[in-house]
Amino acid sequence: MAWQPLVRPPQYEVQTVPRTKPERVKEKIVRQRGFENIVLQGEDVAEMPYRPTACRKTYRLVVVRKNLSVEQCKAVLFADYRYFFYLANDWDGTPAEVVLDANQRCNQKTSMPN
Repeated sequence: MAWQPLVRPPQYEVQTVPRTKPERVKEKIVRQRGFENIVLQGEDVAEMPYRPTACRKTYRLVVVRKNLSVEQCKAVLFADYRYFFYLANDWDGTPAEVVLDANQRCNQKTSMPN
């Protein structure tokens, strides 16, 4: 199992002039008040064949590893990893395509809440 970076495409393409991003007020308040803040640092994807014990058919298991850092008052407390598993019978396409297709089809959130 070899991890590869998962690059997500932009959610939409700007049709006119890009706007300036507003200030991130929520994140600033969380830091000022000393709450823990979970920040997504990156995502990796890997795949492997998987066959459940009672099945005759082998499936494709795609794993997404989210690299997170837990911060408090601008200090990084520790690194955290969360794993998401996608079981598919589609052997065509890359593992990233399987993940993006599943996220779009299932209307799942693609980023961690701040």
